[in-house]
Amino acid sequence: MLKILDKHARKIIFMADPGYMEVLEKYLTRWQIQETARELMHLLAKSCNLLRYINPSLRFSDPSATYLIAAIFDSLGIRHGNPQASQDFCQSINSALGSEFFIFQLSMLEVNIQKHEKLILKKLEMLDDREREQLLVSSFILGQWELFRRLLADSSPTILNREFNNGGNILHLMVTALQSVNSFDGICSYSCLEAYPPRYDQLFQYLPAETLANQRDNSGATPLLLLYRHHREQLASVPISKVEDRQLAKARRSALIKITASAHLIDCMQDHLDGKFPFNVNWFFEFLQLFKSLPSSTFKADRLGSSDYSYKGHLLHKPLPSATRLLQPVINYFHLHPDVLRDEQQTLELMRLIHQNGLPVEFSAQVLRAASEDIQKKLLEHLSAAPDDRNSLFIERNYDVAQRRRFYPWHLIGLGVGGGCAPDPDRFYCQGFRHAVAEFDREHPKETVPRIPGLWEAELLNVNCRSIITYGRSLAFPSKEVPEGYRRFKFLKQQHCCTEDWHDFVREQPQLEFFRTHKDKLGLESALLKPRGIYRLNDALDKLKACRLTEETLASIALEPDGSALLQVFDDEKDTCLYHHYPYEAGKVDGLSVQASFDGLRLFARDAGRLWHHNFQAPDTLTSFHNTANGRRWVPTPFFGTQSVPGTMGEWNAQHYPNVAPAPVGMRDWADIRSFAEQTSYSFGLPKLYLITDREGMGELRITELGKVFYGLVINWLRVRHDTNSLDYKNRVQMNQLQDELVTIAADLFASAYQMDTEAMKARICQKFPAESLSRAALECGYWCDPELRYVKDIKSGRFPDEVYPDHPRQSFSPGRLNPDTKNLTDLGIRRSSRAKGPNLGVDTGTLPMPHLDSLFWFALYTGWQQQEPSRQSVSR
Repeated sequence: MLKILDKHARKIIFMADPGYMEVLEKYLTRWQIQETARELMHLLAKSCNLLRYINPSLRFSDPSATYLIAAIFDSLGIRHGNPQASQDFCQSINSALGSEFFIFQLSMLEVNIQKHEKLILKKLEMLDDREREQLLVSSFILGQWELFRRLLADSSPTILNREFNNGGNILHLMVTALQSVNSFDGICSYSCLEAYPPRYDQLFQYLPAETLANQRDNSGATPLLLLYRHHREQLASVPISKVEDRQLAKARRSALIKITASAHLIDCMQDHLDGKFPFNVNWFFEFLQLFKSLPSSTFKADRLGSSDYSYKGHLLHKPLPSATRLLQPVINYFHLHPDVLRDEQQTLELMRLIHQNGLPVEFSAQVLRAASEDIQKKLLEHLSAAPDDRNSLFIERNYDVAQRRRFYPWHLIGLGVGGGCAPDPDRFYCQGFRHAVAEFDREHPKETVPRIPGLWEAELLNVNCRSIITYGRSLAFPSKEVPEGYRRFKFLKQQHCCTEDWHDFVREQPQLEFFRTHKDKLGLESALLKPRGIYRLNDALDKLKACRLTEETLASIALEPDGSALLQVFDDEKDTCLYHHYPYEAGKVDGLSVQASFDGLRLFARDAGRLWHHNFQAPDTLTSFHNTANGRRWVPTPFFGTQSVPGTMGEWNAQHYPNVAPAPVGMRDWADIRSFAEQTSYSFGLPKLYLITDREGMGELRITELGKVFYGLVINWLRVRHDTNSLDYKNRVQMNQLQDELVTIAADLFASAYQMDTEAMKARICQKFPAESLSRAALECGYWCDPELRYVKDIKSGRFPDEVYPDHPRQSFSPGRLNPDTKNLTDLGIRRSSRAKGPNLGVDTGTLPMPHLDSLFWFALYTGWQQQEPSRQSVSR
């Protein structure tokens, strides 16, 4: 154990979960733990990225805080020099903030100062006045309000009002102190700055901010103009997700733009039109922010300059060919219609002009974002009012199996409204839920788990081995005490490199008890097991071998050093005896029907929607939602990250153990349910982590989770049809049935999520969702999930079938993207490797080839969002 700790102690102490510190405190002395914390800081000083995935929130656990805070102040960085004069002071600040480790240190203090205030203040008191002054200014520059206001309590604020030798003030220093481009010409990015919300509006209250924001430095630039010039590369290259508005350069711009006089805003606008900023969608977004802040009728459209920049390779969103020609009429429109963005009709006409000019949907989405919340619904309502409008919005006529750098028309909703499509949830039950879990965890440490009752152990050992059902690391067997099903043993899991986390394992007991207690009030329909407690089985390996468990099952069960195994016990009650079965077993197991599988999926859909409404995250329905092996995690909303449309899904029909069972069970594995309040970060399937502590981020996460439920249920149902040979895309009857089933799943899920009547939601989809889009959704599902894999022959012949992709350019595959000779194209479908257990949905690194399933998802979500409150009378056509 000491050898293991010697290798991993620095990672363990940095983890946010206090359970890991319990291990260190058990085996190491306080002095050894403190030395470990100092070693960690030494490691971070060399590279702050080494541990970014271990604890992206930067929050310290209570046991680790004492050691880590002491180590922060003991390490180099906090004490970074003694400024002597104004110019020297600016240089010292620039030098200090040139150190990523110094920024990392301050970010850790900002995140933890509320919870561990006494520990941090005690260390701050040990700094001299000049060191405190440097921290004060640095925390101001980084938007760290919590740290700043505590430093200010014992510091002189005169530095904040000083004029520096370059004619600038603290706001000029704020926008230039951090580098925008590094020494390798890469765009600077500090992941630690994403761990807290920058709060410049609150910080500006300590200054004569409006006066300072309108002063020019010796170069003639106000702070806002200087920000646009200094951080142009960052503003041009960030994703367009609304969560990215927290990015430091954007947060500063948002604060400065409110207090910059109109004359100076016009200077910024002129600089923005001159071509120094690439004319991509980021440019248009910044143009809209400036225009919104100008007084009415003060904007004068100039001819767009030639775009001149050297960092095209860093741009996530590239400028369009002939961008100036396409954008000039749009810019002219703002000059001729000064009330655009404030007037619904003018804003609607602007969005139509953008579409007519051939600009992609993300440009229209920025207009929607810039509009006030009270007219967003009216604009979308009008853009989807007529059948032709809905066809334009919800049908993709130029689908590309490989192109992931463009958006679908309906992504106007997600890009424009973003997390706003997720209404504020009912949080009434969340606090009681979290309290119940925490109390159970506190009362059931691993060391005090009792031995399993002798009668229950004897039942397992004496039962006919053929009567024992195994599923994963769980057993089900007959019991006289359970006349309506089985008694179930679920063992602590042995994972590839470690044992399952104890705290995650034990929470299934209190969670099941909580939802059983509140089942009727929450309206839940799934059948729930009865929790019977947590126990220890002594001499487990010999006893389980006597039950003739397979080696694979035995390998999945964790054994304690004394040879015992820890387990949970559950009993079946009415309607739970099918708990260990899955929808895809229909037709393979006696007593399981296709209808029961579909009904089980419907139960899950309705309960997942109800849980979502009450701020709970449902269990995953596909392993690809949480499987991060080889970076293959799949999400339905990648544009909340840095990509565009949903990507290829691997091994779609070989994903075992979905957390759903045939009716009358429905949802299963209630241990996996979490309150959204427990989430702090999300990756959206990408290496970059997004903190979701703000409302917008949480809204995007909740939409993503709703999408995972929808896609998971559909994929599970397609697997049932696939395995029962009832998924022939050339069979009109089967495709019509599939259309109805897709609508039913969507209606069940989104009606319960948005508190609508299920039949009303279904009627709305049937009446308003374009029939062509629904037909395409079913055909695309049937084609790519085809049991006969006819698409393999089509790829080799180089042509899409007209009935599936009638308006694909030339109905042909791109030879460069879909090479018939590629090793991934086999007679068993497109497979990622020879070890793959099933085919892809889509080509490698391509798109999910069922775009109109995505269209149905966004239409149903949009319908629920629109019904949240009655909209005002729509603008006239």
